[in-house]
Amino acid sequence: MLNQKYGFASRLLHRVALGSTRIRQASFELEKNSSAKGPCPKTAPPVFISGLARSGSSILTQVLFSTGDFRSLTYSDMPFVLMPGIWRRISSPFYRDGTLSERTHGDGLEIDLHSPEAFEEVFWLTFLGQKYIKNDCLIPHAVGDITLSHFKQYVSSVQMSCDRPGELRYLSKNNNNILRLPALVDAFPDSVILITFRTPIQQAFSLLEQHRHFSKIQREDPFAKSYMGWLGHYEFGLLHRPFTFNQSVCEYSPDNINYWLSQWLQVYRHVLNTAPVNTIYLCHENLCHHPEMELENLLTKLNISTPYSELSPGYRPVKPKDVPGCSEQLKEECMALYSSLNGADKLS
Repeated sequence: MLNQKYGFASRLLHRVALGSTRIRQASFELEKNSSAKGPCPKTAPPVFISGLARSGSSILTQVLFSTGDFRSLTYSDMPFVLMPGIWRRISSPFYRDGTLSERTHGDGLEIDLHSPEAFEEVFWLTFLGQKYIKNDCLIPHAVGDITLSHFKQYVSSVQMSCDRPGELRYLSKNNNNILRLPALVDAFPDSVILITFRTPIQQAFSLLEQHRHFSKIQREDPFAKSYMGWLGHYEFGLLHRPFTFNQSVCEYSPDNINYWLSQWLQVYRHVLNTAPVNTIYLCHENLCHHPEMELENLLTKLNISTPYSELSPGYRPVKPKDVPGCSEQLKEECMALYSSLNGADKLS
């Protein structure tokens, strides 16, 4: 996420590249027109990681990316993420291997220029933003054939813009893909969808903490607020807009733990009802307590040959926090759904 070391020139470049829909569309067209004709060489199925924020999707993305089997958008692709090939040729002489530093979330995950991140949403925001981004919420939406064709072209462009063009599988982490899971399979029928989740109270409390944390950052630095909006990140902070799947209005405010429990319940209920058959559900607590068993099982399902012994996953058990003020009814409903998610693997 946002690196607060961004200077004036870098901030200006991000504003130019990401702040205008027309410029984003133009950069996509430039990339498409400059690409080699014909489809990207056939690779193993793409992998799409999604879930409500604070579910462990970032650490899972880092683990899979570290196998060397995947091409994912990284910080080095910013800010012209819709023309990854052109931008790589322009910017690579100026990039150097940087040192790892903790990301803005303050959650212990370290990143550098080559770390994968959730930048794919810029594509969807550019071509469908008005369809799903409403004044006070984000809603599920269908994706038409033209946009699906653009998306397949975009994925091909990302795969071709690396040191091993066309050889690596596409890897995406995007929480907002919850709103369009069927479209991902329409575009790539053999793709695999990974849905991450945590114990509802712990995930809801983490969301509440991040909401307060990013609200403070964005009040102190307007660029941080703009940056999140350009990337389509409405999970928390001053720009927060919840996922909404019906007309009911939540009775709690975002400063209340029950607001985030309600969001957890609504999101994962929708996912469980709409996820395609090629979906794997991954419980963060299980990964933390049994990383070797859980990751070996996942690597097998994804046909990844890298052995667990060559990974440094960084999963560790975390003592649950005591969270007061939770509605007993919400807790009961969330825990019942949590149990269902734990037994809902759709890919054998």
